[in-house]
Amino acid sequence: MKLITLLVTLLLGATVAFAQGTPAAGPTSIVGNYEGNLKGQAVALEIRNNNGKLEGRLKNGEKAYSLTEIAVNGEGTLSLTFGK
Repeated sequence: MKLITLLVTLLLGATVAFAQGTPAAGPTSIVGNYEGNLKGQAVALEIRNNNGKLEGRLKNGEKAYSLTEIAVNGEGTLSLTFGK
């Protein structure tokens, strides 16, 4: 349940950060490192551009979760898919 709450929080935070960009901003404008706290735990989201493909990972303490797909649609909605 904590992981779901964390993912929703990061998804909403990243979406808000993306929405603050210029209207012509593309998906690569979200590339970067995002850090925050969730119930006292440090969390970090890293999004990078690998030859035009967005990829990254989510770190929660010592645990890291690979992002297998990162997409931004025309309305600015950010979608994150995590590996199993």
